[in-house]
This record gives sequence, structure tokens and C-alpha cells, in this order.
Amino acid sequence: RVTLYTKIGCGSCVATRHAMESRGVPFETVNVMDDDAALDAIKGLGYLTVPVVLVQDGDAAEHWGGFQLDRIADLAGKLRRQEIGE
Repeated sequence: RVTLYTKIGCGSCVATRHAMESRGVPFETVNVMDDDAALDAIKGLGYLTVPVVLVQDGDAAEHWGGFQLDRIADLAGKLRRQEIGE
């Protein structure tokens, strides 16, 4: 499960969303300006700005802040490998 924490008017958020969409990464978008619990969640992870990407796979989780094309590409590759059963 991939969650993109974002807010309106954030250029890095738009770039992150576009990069994930163009690489076929399924994700849920959460606007932290409309969701106090989501804002608290990313603050709890140590982030004070968006975008924040949270990837949960069972008990394992990874997250990063900012536009990071290399991590998005790695995630897309991992998801493709899971789909074909590698």
C-alpha cells in the first residue's frame, strides 16, 4: 500500500504524483491540510514538509520526503517484479 501525503499548491507533490502515475505505481493521495490525523502521522515520522511517500508492505514500512525519482523508479520496479512473481 502506497500513500502520498500532499497539499494543494505543492510543486514537488505534483511531480511525485505524476512520476508515480506514469510508472504505474498505485497509490492513495491524502491532503494533510484536510486531515489532521494525516498531518500528525507525517509529523510523527519526522517530516515537516510534503510530499511524503509511505510504503507499507505487511509489517514492513519505508518512507521518504520530497521528490525522489530514483526511489519512485525503484518502487515501480519492485511492484512489477511482485506482479510477475519474481
